[in-house]
Amino acid sequence: MSVGEDLRPGRPSTSTNDDHVKRVCAVIRGNRCLTVREVAGEVVISIGSCHQIFTEKLQMCCIITEFMPCLLTDQKENHVEISQELLANTSGNENFLKNTITGDETWVYVYDVETKMLSSQWMGKGSPQPKKAGMSQSKIKVMLVVFFDWKGIVHHEFVPRGWMINTQLYQKVLARSRDAVCRKRFEMWENQAWMLHHDNGLLTHRSSSTVIWQNIRHLLCPIHRILQT
Repeated sequence: MSVGEDLRPGRPSTSTNDDHVKRVCAVIRGNRCLTVREVAGEVVISIGSCHQIFTEKLQMCCIITEFMPCLLTDQKENHVEISQELLANTSGNENFLKNTITGDETWVYVYDVETKMLSSQWMGKGSPQPKKAGMSQSKIKVMLVVFFDWKGIVHHEFVPRGWMINTQLYQKVLARSRDAVCRKRFEMWENQAWMLHHDNGLLTHRSSSTVIWQNIRHLLCPIHRILQT
């Protein structure tokens, strides 16, 4: 007794021939979210034959999309690459962090709004809750540029109000920070092994007419190379 299919007379099935396989492949490449029923309707074949083409001929399967909190942009992928490089350098060199000076900018407001926790008071039992008029955040602010290492702040300065933070300004800031390293971190200055680590703010100050930013690789390099023009 045989459990296989016996040959039957009649025309062989043409639903899964090469022509239909090519048409199914073209349809699904145009829109990979189509269902088997929709693709079968486009190619005018049965749902079973269409499913057979997907699984046997094209070796494809339907995978559910994984929803992520957010997708990484090119800039965020660059951040991941930089972080991995920093971790590798840290594990391979115990003095890496000690030879790194970090630079960053932040807004400094004329005054900080008092929080509820800071305004809390010790009161007796049954005393009414103290009240105070709320304050809005200060509209007057100034940009602070700061460079620091594991020992503390190396250099900081405030950008004058109304000044544009561009390549020319930042070149002067880097020059003053270099002089501060020479004065405050003389040993690091002597061996020239220290590195400048900066955030992506430098990318926003890029200028095609200035070559100092073109020497930055992953925003981590010796500052004396950055200032070579």
